Amino acid sequence: MKKMKECRGDIMRPVSTDGVDIQHLADAIIQGTEANGIPANVSVDEITTGGLFGNVMPCIVVSHPNPPISYFEHLLIFNGDIINFKFYGFSKATYNNNMKEADRNSGKLSGLLKASLRSDMSMELQTEQLWHSDLCSLYATILKLND
Repeated sequence: MKKMKECRGDIMRPVSTDGVDIQHLADAIIQGTEANGIPANVSVDEITTGGLFGNVMPCIVVSHPNPPISYFEHLLIFNGDIINFKFYGFSKATYNNNMKEADRNSGKLSGLLKASLRSDMSMELQTEQLWHSDLCSLYATILKLND
């Protein structure tokens, strides 16, 4: 079971659906990733939205099967007739890029030095972003968002 507090932001805008079945959507994502050569593990799970009185909602989890470094996962959360698309977990390249940028913009000499010592993970970040983009295009195609 996943926890909402571990979500790291929106992947794309939520969409309103008319009775999309979670298992059918998961199966369509599996078929689409296989047909398009997008590496992905897809499973159906649940996510909690709070403590003792929180809600439990079904979700689809899409993760990279063997990322070269840790990637964010995708959660497609079913909230009634709305599907929310969230990043989940940890992305090493995103973290490194954000820390390098924060160090560079700190306005201190020590920050500039720390930024120069951090490894450049821009290529890894681009690779991860391409994977996310390919999945978002697939979701849009399956859910007919481009019509």
